[in-house]
Amino acid sequence: MGWTYNTVDPNADTNGPTIAAVGITFTTISLITVCLRMYVRLFMIKAAGAGKLAKANYDELLLTKRRRLDNCVHLGRRLWS
Repeated sequence: MGWTYNTVDPNADTNGPTIAAVGITFTTISLITVCLRMYVRLFMIKAAGAGKLAKANYDELLLTKRRRLDNCVHLGRRLWS
């Protein structure tokens, strides 16, 4: 079948081809799904780019960083003043 680690018989049976087939299948399905989604966003909805959810997550991330910075500044003022 193929070269196998830690076996006496170099032609031992393995699940390598099955594992590779499953990986390739899921990768192909994922690629097709992304392509179809982009087709719908570009040609049917005509709104490519980050969606509302991605924008909301980005805004929340910036707000969270701002809060952390404010907390650090407040802590510094409290400790060194």
